[in-house]
Amino acid sequence: MKIKSLYTLVSASVLMLIVGCDSLSESANRLEKNYLDETAQQPEEEKPVLIAEPRPQSGTYAENFEGKEAVAPLEIESQAGSDYYVKVVNAANNVDTLAIYIRGGETIEVDVPLGNYEIRYASGNTWYGIDDRFGSETSFNKANELFSFVQNNYQISGYTITLYQVVDGNLQTVSIDESEF
Repeated sequence: MKIKSLYTLVSASVLMLIVGCDSLSESANRLEKNYLDETAQQPEEEKPVLIAEPRPQSGTYAENFEGKEAVAPLEIESQAGSDYYVKVVNAANNVDTLAIYIRGGETIEVDVPLGNYEIRYASGNTWYGIDDRFGSETSFNKANELFSFVQNNYQISGYTITLYQVVDGNLQTVSIDESEF
C-alpha cells in the first residue's frame, strides 16, 4: 500500500495533511516544527523610518568648481508646489559641479564655470535630507540636452530654465532612475 502526502504552504505556517501511519505523522510534525522554528528566527527586514528635515533655503547646497571660476549665469525658476534638488553635472567627466535646493515657487540665480553641463533634478514635497531627498515619493528627471556655457569675445552665454511645463517650451526632460541621479 502506498502512502500519499499532501503539503500546502499557507501564509507563514505549514499545513500538512498526511494520510498513513503514525511514524510519518511524527516525522511531519518534526518537519513542521523545524520550519516554524527557522522562520521565527529570521527577523523581518525593517524599512528605515525617514525623519523629515526642515526645508533648506533656496540656494547653493554644494559646489565643486574643480578650480575653475564660476562666471556664466544660470537662472532656475520653479512653480509653487514641489521643491527641487538640482544638480549641474559636468558632461566631460560626470562630476557634480553644483547642487542647488529650490523651494517651489522660487527662482534662484547662480554662476557656473564655463563648460558643458547636464541638468538633473529630484523633486518632491517633504525633504528628508541629502541621502533620502524626498523619500519614496522622489521624482528623478534630467534635461534632454546639454547646456553649453561659453565665452565669445567679451560675452558669456547663460541660461534660464523653468522646472515646470511652459506652453511652447523648448526644454524636454526625461524621467531617470535614482542611480542615474
